[in-house]
Amino acid sequence: MNKTVGICIGAWSISFVHIEAENNKINITDSSIKITKVQKLIHNGNPQILLANFFNDFFCENSFDENNIDTVDTKIVVTGRKFRKFVNLTNISEAEATEYALNYIVNKYQKNDLKNEKYSALASLGAETFLVYNLAQSKYIANVVSKNKCAAGTGEFFLQQIKRMDLSLDDAIKIAENVEPYKVSGRCSVFCKSDCTHALNKGVDKSKVTAGLAKMIAEKIEELIREKNDGKIILVGGVTKNKVVMDFIKQNNHNIFIPEEAEYFEALGAALYVCDTANYNTLRPLKDFLQ
Repeated sequence: MNKTVGICIGAWSISFVHIEAENNKINITDSSIKITKVQKLIHNGNPQILLANFFNDFFCENSFDENNIDTVDTKIVVTGRKFRKFVNLTNISEAEATEYALNYIVNKYQKNDLKNEKYSALASLGAETFLVYNLAQSKYIANVVSKNKCAAGTGEFFLQQIKRMDLSLDDAIKIAENVEPYKVSGRCSVFCKSDCTHALNKGVDKSKVTAGLAKMIAEKIEELIREKNDGKIILVGGVTKNKVVMDFIKQNNHNIFIPEEAEYFEALGAALYVCDTANYNTLRPLKDFLQ
């Protein structure tokens, strides 16, 4: 049994994806690949502690022993931005991880899609940055576009503002559904924060302010994908779990696709990378990993 773990260390959270395949030599289109476990944990700016807990838990759960082939031979690769440099493990860029996951999901969904849809772009919507990858032949990254010049409109900014209103993410999404949004500025995080504060001080309901934040974020995403008219646009990243934001986008753009793997997309790509290369680490005691 071929076992791999892909880890994506993001600005706000860490995603872990465990996959298994029956064959020792597999490729990313292999139907025997199974995603056996997915975890997403908030690291609060300190991913090292969370990673340490993950490895400790893994070894306890799997009875780590250097003679235990199932544990020792589990292969591991990390992706992410700056935080991926914090561990002594094989790591790949987010773009490379994205392309591996992209190939996997396009093959998976096209098998059940008689129309054989074309995908023109993939938008990665994270806590800190929104990126659009323009695609070639639906499966390969041709180039990258980013227009994020300000924190306003990102996933983390939304979380900061609802926290100021004493709302959890689940509660914020629930109260903002089907509510007329209060208009807030998307030009600058300072202006947007001021708009929210002014509205709340005037007595505007939290639900309307939250809906306004969601609409502003949706408009930021639409700016990135507006010109992609020659195929479906794949949306991935943690922001895809914000139903209110996604509903606003769907009102203006019916040509989007959100795969079930969207929230842990890059971590899946890191795990799949192992299937196509000999460049990886196997799980070893904790002291070998953290710098």
